[in-house]
Amino acid sequence: MYVILRGCVSVLGREGPTSQVLRAGASSAAGCSGAGCARRAAATARGDAARCAAERLIHSTCASGVTALLDAALDGYSATVFAYGQTGSGKTHTAFGPPGATEGGDAGLVVRCLRDLATADCTVALQYVEIYNETVVDLLTGEPCDVRRDNGELTGCVEAEVGSTDDALRLLRAGSVRKRFAATQMNARSSRAHSVVVARVRQSRGDRILESTLQLVDLAGSERIYKSGAIKDATRCGEAVAINGSLMVLGKVIAALVEGRSHVPYLESKLSCLLR
Repeated sequence: MYVILRGCVSVLGREGPTSQVLRAGASSAAGCSGAGCARRAAATARGDAARCAAERLIHSTCASGVTALLDAALDGYSATVFAYGQTGSGKTHTAFGPPGATEGGDAGLVVRCLRDLATADCTVALQYVEIYNETVVDLLTGEPCDVRRDNGELTGCVEAEVGSTDDALRLLRAGSVRKRFAATQMNARSSRAHSVVVARVRQSRGDRILESTLQLVDLAGSERIYKSGAIKDATRCGEAVAINGSLMVLGKVIAALVEGRSHVPYLESKLSCLLR
């Protein structure tokens, strides 16, 4: 997970849920007999315990990062956070959590942020879009929209004001049913588009009006078309090429920001243009 705040780039990590393949391997190890299998089962148990401990530590670190992000947004700073990684690595799980998770430790990053913003002393308006094959779609209406090249603002996109946590969750649910998923050899439910929640925060501080933008991004995963099987399907292959291309541009943008270059190639993709 990357966090871009006040011109700085931070990287956080979170382990996704254990896959069915790994669970099956652990079950077979636990069900066999003999000294070798006993050692394997013990090693599996130790590995599970270590992963749980690491997950708790990483979860705490991510929660601290989210708190800093929200504090900055409420102080008038714009910020971007996005889940990044290979297809099937748990990005959507990190961003949104399992289906229906809105409370407790299972709630995803996006849900937590919107829940906290909705209870803060500010006005929040949301936009929810996806970028599919370099085409921007408003997930709240299903209609196409676009990104202005001069300032990265969305055009032709609904901006819905939220007054409560329930409002925010209702918009998320409405948009999520339009998101594009497909099965590949690497992921049974692979995101085929980048999705972006844009929260525009406005608040009064005495005689001042503070405005900031918080962008919460669930990136489609990078993939090798031979390994994912996309090479066998023209549609899946085209999606993979578009995903990998926009992620490559995003990497170039981050590198330019980190290195302080005078030119940052925002305009090379719709995703980086929006996130500028």
